[in-house]
Amino acid sequence: MDTTKIMAWIIIILMTVSVLGVVGGSFFSEDGNKKYNGFTFINTNNYWSLRVNGEEYSFQYLPTELENLTLPAESLDFSLGKVYLGFKPADTINWEGSLNLLAFTLYKQNIMPQESCLIEEGCPDIPIINCQENPGIIIVSGDETSYTQDQKCLIMTATDNQELTKLTERLIYKLLGVMN
Repeated sequence: MDTTKIMAWIIIILMTVSVLGVVGGSFFSEDGNKKYNGFTFINTNNYWSLRVNGEEYSFQYLPTELENLTLPAESLDFSLGKVYLGFKPADTINWEGSLNLLAFTLYKQNIMPQESCLIEEGCPDIPIINCQENPGIIIVSGDETSYTQDQKCLIMTATDNQELTKLTERLIYKLLGVMN
């Protein structure tokens, strides 16, 4: 056998083993489940699935990846059964996905979400949030990723969309009772 054929067979074998390792690794690894605070997370299609009270939720991040994000002690008052979800109409951050996730989660917790704006300019025909009177969750872009409290509102400030996803998922974990 000449060296060209030997090299070709070595490359074929290496590529086959590599493909089997990548594909087979997900099938032959441990069960892919993670536990946190008594909750079981199942890895499916690069997302973490969680079932709470018969409802299934999907997350990009596990709670352990979000423990460095702390919510203000006051947080939110849901006793009115309604929470305003606020945004700046011309903000640079993509707030739609996070507001939808929060609205879905709140609705499943029997809390009515109400989309709202922070300012009148550029706002569609929806209410302007008043943090003195109504509880709200506000999404804005900023230089730091953080939660802050402004009267009855929780403000989620994110530097980019990935950080906003982390803030959103951390808050949802609190709403579901997965994290404090």
